[in-house]
Amino acid sequence: MAERARELIRNTGIFAIGSLSTKLLSLLMVPLYTTVLSTADYGTVDVIGTFTGLLAPLVTLSVYDAVFCWALDDANDASTAFSNALVIWASSMLIFSSICVGLAALGVAHIGYFWFMVVLGSLGAICSSLVRGLGYVKLFTVAGIVSSVMFMTLNLVFLLQLELGLTGYLLASAISAAVSLLVVAFGARVWQYWQATGVQPARMQQLLVYSLPLVPNALSWWGVASANRVVLLTFAGVAANGLYAVANKLPSLINLVYGAFLQSWQMAAVKSYDDQDAGAYYTKTFDIVARLQLLMVMALLCVTQFVFATWIAPTYWQAWQAVPGLLLTVVYTNMSAMVGATYLAAKRTRGLFLTTVYGVR
Repeated sequence: MAERARELIRNTGIFAIGSLSTKLLSLLMVPLYTTVLSTADYGTVDVIGTFTGLLAPLVTLSVYDAVFCWALDDANDASTAFSNALVIWASSMLIFSSICVGLAALGVAHIGYFWFMVVLGSLGAICSSLVRGLGYVKLFTVAGIVSSVMFMTLNLVFLLQLELGLTGYLLASAISAAVSLLVVAFGARVWQYWQATGVQPARMQQLLVYSLPLVPNALSWWGVASANRVVLLTFAGVAANGLYAVANKLPSLINLVYGAFLQSWQMAAVKSYDDQDAGAYYTKTFDIVARLQLLMVMALLCVTQFVFATWIAPTYWQAWQAVPGLLLTVVYTNMSAMVGATYLAAKRTRGLFLTTVYGVR
């Protein structure tokens, strides 16, 4: 168990370096965003990001989770899973692109950017899952850091020098996402894992049997995290959503640390699933992580008003009132995701689907 703990901590540390540097750069840019962008513009940015996250599991049918799981098993399985996942992705993109063309014809704003981010984000999810499953932990981290530095640099140019406003922010986001994908693709030479001969209907079915039950689960998590944005947009407007987006910055610090751990935990859960003491290992890890998250909540509650008074533009001050509830929501969500990783390890995703159904009911 000691060796597994060391590996878990080591991988969490590597993922955390990328996550912390990424989020730190993001937080450093908040004063710029809240000064240059209006609450309505910031709310628009948040809405686009929210719905991009919603469509990722839909347009890929969550096959990136299957790629990750199979890549952890064997390199040959990784090639087969990756090749079939790309075919599924390409088919979905044709349908999604047709829908976007129709929306563009109706005059929906920013639909071109939205299409680009969904296509790029879904392909990036598949490639990143392959890379992470193969053990390229450092490359995965480097890609995130490079993308964040690029995003920050471009925002300084587009927002401050060129004064492009919302368009500049969206353009910087798109370019940095493309750079991240290129770093992952070339760093691991993912094209080597493409095997046209491995593309078979039976293999696709195998992947989809694993991944399809994950789609409702992913959508339910999106609902927990983002449905309130829809309510705000409907009843309070896009400016209120901008306030909510800023309020989420502190709770996102917990997600930042936990996200690094969860990426490492998913790998550890799969590798240790068949061990005799797997149950004890899972239980002890769950207990430690729960305690640490509650400590982070208490610490952040102590500094919330100070942070908003000194770091955030005055027009966003009232957003601090939403922070306590959001902090607790993050903790419960994260612990549930940790338990859900055992279903992925066992390749029993039907269990996740059933828990989703019961949870919705």
